[in-house]
Formats: sequence, structure tokens, C-alpha cells
Amino acid sequence: MAQKRKKKHRRKITKMTTEKGGTFVTKSSYETRYAEILESDPKVIRFTYEPFKIPYTFRGREINYIPDFLVEFVCGKKQLVEVKPKRFVGSPRNRAKFKAGKNHEFDFIIITESDLGI
Repeated sequence: MAQKRKKKHRRKITKMTTEKGGTFVTKSSYETRYAEILESDPKVIRFTYEPFKIPYTFRGREINYIPDFLVEFVCGKKQLVEVKPKRFVGSPRNRAKFKAGKNHEFDFIIITESDLGI
């Protein structure tokens, strides 16, 4: 009997050019939607997609985590943002990434489909 192949999740790749974020390529429809929200938010001065790497350890290996966005607000606050479907937020690897993000110098938040109205 032939084995069934597992369907791979297809990413929604979108090239965007925005006033506040410049030109970048998002890797999911959730990231695209969040970039649109940031672009229309008057409290946001600018945002950077995948701004930098944050090293973290997972299962004894050093790995780099790249947050989805660095958002700069009119008030001077800077915030790291990870956009992720709810079903992936609790995975062990993501929990390790998020811990590294929270230990960074900026505030760190996770945005899910609930926050995006999806």
C-alpha cells in the first residue's frame, strides 16, 4: 500500500512596499495583515521586518531567532513583535524563542489571528 504524503503548509509570500516599513517580503498572510495594521496606525512612526537575530538555546543547540517586526512608536517606545497562529504559540521551540525575545531590551508581544481579526 502506498504511503500518504503529508501536505506541506504553503506560505503566503507577499512583497510589500510601505511608507513606514519600506520594501520587504512577508512569509505569511498574518504577517502581511499585521504590516497593513502598522502602516495605518498613527501611533507608529516606522517598523522593520525581521530586524535582527537573537541567539537562544534549544535542546542544547545555539540557534538564532529572528522576530517578525520591530515597531517604533511616536512616544519613543520600541516593541518586538512575533506574528504566529495560536496553534503554534505553545510549541517547545517557540516557547524558547519567545523567552529569548522577552529577555531582549525591547518590549515583546505575540500577535495571533485573534488580534488580527482573522
